[in-house]
Amino acid sequence: VGFARSGTTLLATLLGRHTQIAATPETHFFDQVVPRAATPTDQNDLHTIIGALLASPRVQDLGLSMDDFAPLLDRKACSWRDVYSHALGLYAARNGARIIAEKTPAHITKIPRILDWYPDAKIVHIVRDGRDAVLSLLRAPWTHSNLRRHARNWRWCIKRMARFRQRYPERILEIRYEELLMDTENTLRDVSNFIGVGFEPNQLQPGAAIGPIPNWEAEWKEKASAELDPSRIQAWKQDASVAQRWVMNSMMGRVLQENGYDDTSLADCPKLLRVKNEAVNTCFLIAYHPTLKPCFVVLKRAMRAIGLPTDQIDRPGQSSA
Repeated sequence: VGFARSGTTLLATLLGRHTQIAATPETHFFDQVVPRAATPTDQNDLHTIIGALLASPRVQDLGLSMDDFAPLLDRKACSWRDVYSHALGLYAARNGARIIAEKTPAHITKIPRILDWYPDAKIVHIVRDGRDAVLSLLRAPWTHSNLRRHARNWRWCIKRMARFRQRYPERILEIRYEELLMDTENTLRDVSNFIGVGFEPNQLQPGAAIGPIPNWEAEWKEKASAELDPSRIQAWKQDASVAQRWVMNSMMGRVLQENGYDDTSLADCPKLLRVKNEAVNTCFLIAYHPTLKPCFVVLKRAMRAIGLPTDQIDRPGQSSA
């Protein structure tokens, strides 16, 4: 797991080259498929559960069909965990592996649930300088272009993961994107030891990404299967405008420092603008808190229903970042 554009695909690709590991595309099982209140042992009609699983466009990237679940039909009852475990097991078997590396960045919010459902599971969290991650996200075709909102979400994700690592110190390993690029072999050795497999030299060989990148995502994830490029570290210093730097450092500065990232000073930012940024940041911290997301969705639906535009909420111009 990790904040979007933090190297989760790269890490999954490197792990997927291991002979004992099958890296999946993003399944979004815990944030989009399984009902919010479901428990791992919840029993339900088998066809209902499998149908919900296979109806997810993300799960469809695993290449499974209803026929693949025939071995479960003899059971009197089946749970959500049974069906998902069967799906992952099939994927691993088809790739000749015994370990599944499931990569869904959005599962960063579901870690307690995942570790409860799977007592043997381990979490690898990859962290990237928030300014690089946020600017990379602005270029992605599938999200909004609100710089401050992305920065707010990076800050929230990092702080939330820090609490999870305190709660589950033996089950969560945190690595740095920058270290993965600069010292790839030793970083992968640390991850391999944590998982319980030995490092394999072929993990360092560039090649097609088998598994983590479905064809429809190749346009914005192709770098994950290419030569490792350390120049992508601190690219924000060249790519960010002064105004963008001030916004990002005002929102993320303290958390960046806590995580060992420097150059967060706002000394060159006019005092009045610093005060304005702090005020706007406070509004964003409240308005875009994840617990309020359902309310935000309802609000936008209501605005559209009465003919009001919502584009400026989803994709405001950079001048309003």
